[in-house]
Amino acid sequence: MLDEIGTVTIWVNDLNRALEFYVNVLGLEKRVDMTNNLEGLRWLTIAPQGSSLELLLADPQQFSHAPIIPGTFSGIVFRTRDMETTFHDLQARGVIFSQLPTPQPWGGIRAQFQDLDGNVHGLVQEPEWGR
Repeated sequence: MLDEIGTVTIWVNDLNRALEFYVNVLGLEKRVDMTNNLEGLRWLTIAPQGSSLELLLADPQQFSHAPIIPGTFSGIVFRTRDMETTFHDLQARGVIFSQLPTPQPWGGIRAQFQDLDGNVHGLVQEPEWGR
């Protein structure tokens, strides 16, 4: 039986630059910085503090099976309990929003932002967190 999702991959062009953005701008924590010395591959994992789900940062040029390139919708949606504060904080740090916070028909608030490689991520405040 599958119990939970462990990692989701984000394809990036420069691992060090991506690490700087996700850790120092978005405030995630670095968990693993792995170099496979046999194959010369390097990847990183990052996550919000306390989260069991990790984001894996990898350069698609190092992996011949990479199905996509950087600069597309990642399918990753971050949650926030306070959209207004999070939006203003990230915007002040230079994060580019491709969709401003917008109330949704299902009761939440949704926005989208880009990382340094143009990967688009969602940001959601769910209804129960806004109460």
